[in-house]
Amino acid sequence: MYRKLTKTIFLILVIAMTAFPLSAAFADVSGNAEEMVETFDVYVPEDTSETMDVAEAETDIYTPADTSGNAEKAAATDDAAAPAESEKSAGINAEAVDKAFNSTRDMLIALADKAGWTDDCNWIVMGLARAGELTEDMGKAYSSNVAKVLAQNESAIMNTKQSSNNSRAVLALTAAGYDVTDIGGYNLLEPLSNIAYVSSQGMNGPIWALIAFDCGAYEIPECDKPAMQTTREKLVNSILNSQRSDHGWAFSGSSSDVDMTCMAIQALAPYYSGKGAEVSEDTLSRVRTAVDEALAWLASAQNEDGTFSSGGYVNSESASQAIVMLTSMGIDPADNDILMKDGKGAVDALMSFYVNSGGFKHISSNYKADVLASTQGYYSLAALYRYYQGKTSLYDMTDVEISHKAEYVPDEEEPEDPDDPSDDPADDKTDDKPGDEDKPDDSAKTPDKAQKSSSKAGSKIELNKKNKTSKDKELSDIEALLEKARETADALPADAEKYSEDDLTAIEDIWKTYMELSPAEQMAAESDERWQKYLECTKALAEINHKDCPMGVDLTSNEEGLIPWYVKLVVSDYSASDAETAAVAKALGDGGTVYGFYDLYFINTLDGSVWTPEGIIGVRLVLPEGFKGTPVAVHLPSEGNIELLDAVTVKGSDGASYAEFFAAEFSPYGLAGIDGSLDELLISNIDDNEIAEEENSGVMPWIAACGAGALMLLILAFIRRKAVASEDETASDDK
Repeated sequence: MYRKLTKTIFLILVIAMTAFPLSAAFADVSGNAEEMVETFDVYVPEDTSETMDVAEAETDIYTPADTSGNAEKAAATDDAAAPAESEKSAGINAEAVDKAFNSTRDMLIALADKAGWTDDCNWIVMGLARAGELTEDMGKAYSSNVAKVLAQNESAIMNTKQSSNNSRAVLALTAAGYDVTDIGGYNLLEPLSNIAYVSSQGMNGPIWALIAFDCGAYEIPECDKPAMQTTREKLVNSILNSQRSDHGWAFSGSSSDVDMTCMAIQALAPYYSGKGAEVSEDTLSRVRTAVDEALAWLASAQNEDGTFSSGGYVNSESASQAIVMLTSMGIDPADNDILMKDGKGAVDALMSFYVNSGGFKHISSNYKADVLASTQGYYSLAALYRYYQGKTSLYDMTDVEISHKAEYVPDEEEPEDPDDPSDDPADDKTDDKPGDEDKPDDSAKTPDKAQKSSSKAGSKIELNKKNKTSKDKELSDIEALLEKARETADALPADAEKYSEDDLTAIEDIWKTYMELSPAEQMAAESDERWQKYLECTKALAEINHKDCPMGVDLTSNEEGLIPWYVKLVVSDYSASDAETAAVAKALGDGGTVYGFYDLYFINTLDGSVWTPEGIIGVRLVLPEGFKGTPVAVHLPSEGNIELLDAVTVKGSDGASYAEFFAAEFSPYGLAGIDGSLDELLISNIDDNEIAEEENSGVMPWIAACGAGALMLLILAFIRRKAVASEDETASDDK
């Protein structure tokens, strides 16, 4: 019987060892492929078959809806902000969009919580409020921080260089239901009444000021300088007059940009539809013509796969702005005749950048979500849902009830009063009754009425930063600064390369004095010709500070002000570790060549501290002699991942060829050349990983089967031994 059992188990073992690899070879590997795609956050093209695989619908990858009507519609999630299925367009994958909307919301709330809902959270606040997700505590925390900034500035001006800071705060606070004319006693609309201040920022100023005034149908305050009075007519014409010859808009340069064009149309949308107020018929006619031409340009600029590019890069923010623009025009972003390519539009484009853990990437080669891209992606989806729900557009906030006032309560400090009787030792004995010490001291909590009144009186531009008793003295201090700026500028060499250490110290000292002024004082100084002459010197210095000629790194192509003039780029060679070198070689494949690594960082020359950029910086690395292939930037983040970034070849002002890419984090970067495009390389890497998965799936069953077989043989050996021992014992007993 034992021999029969052994033969049976041995036969089972052979069959199992054969069956496992066969089953692996014939198994459906689509599930593994989907998992690999999900890992690399790759966009899955539309399924053109008549039915959609159920397994595919359960993945975290966005798949555009089958608009032919054959695919089953996805069910809505439990999010209250998401519209009902019947309210959505048949052109979107509702389940995937809902998931992206919810997870990105959670990500942004976590970020704002960590930041403390500072005034920089304006877009997050606005998006959450328009999605119906902003809580009272969130709104209160944000509004208090905005009031704090105004109180510290002692002015209604949030930032003397960027009027859009006021505009963004108006949008966020209006969406949250706050009275923007009384934010801790300051009127956020007042600075925007000065057209010179609004226009000083370039295109962004008039666009966002117009959107801010129109979001709540606000009346434009009276400017204290009548010649500088802002009107809606002036704002609209300022935008129209900035339209480029190709019929789009751009922040700078002659070629139009998708983002700026979409934002300009967002501002003009109410006037295109005839809802805008205080604008002449001639201007309205110009608006309709300009917008029609701009929409045609956008259609020509849209990529064949439905995505959009800005600055030469396919990115998510452009898709987000297109969604907001279309919904502001009353157009379905997922089903229209304007911005659709082969059935794919702005929603499909945005969703191709979605990161499964929440948020959106800036460009496809990024390995994680980007804060700015995620913020814009979220509020664009809020605009999309509002459109499907039949609500007012994202920036039309006339549906919001204004019921809150923002207050800033500074930290309480005991006033220093030399005549305070409590400081007299002779008064240590008091007639207080028992228990009085437990009662709250209301007098300590009540601010001095005169002081409170003074702190709220700064809604008009006043030069009172240093609490001086004489306005003449304030003006004399500004005059002294301007004279010092003029004298320094006149004495400097024409070539900034020849500035001496004393020259640099003088330039920096003037700037430090300027930074100590209040926003209103700074604004007064900036309007003077002497200050403008000084700024020309700082611009020349920026050209030197923002490039490293010996190392071949150039950042001077960035917009003015993105990197302050006093910030110096520092570049050194970086020696990659063996592990990093191996990881980069694996990522680049056989056709990749690394031409060097650089360690990039910035120093604030005013105080010697390390400076960290807050936005995305354009970086140019010179192409060495003999460079071959498609340029790719290799990023070595501190957490140990390898990130490959798209780069394009551009000509620098010096005539040299550079690889240009955009970076949000500054740590070591390398320059590499690859065969083909970066997208082809990433797809190839995915295919290689799929093969490895399949090979592993074939080997593991063999290992498992052999292990099981060995265990069975051990058990059989033990049984056999026990059987022999039992037979011996029986024979002994019979004797």
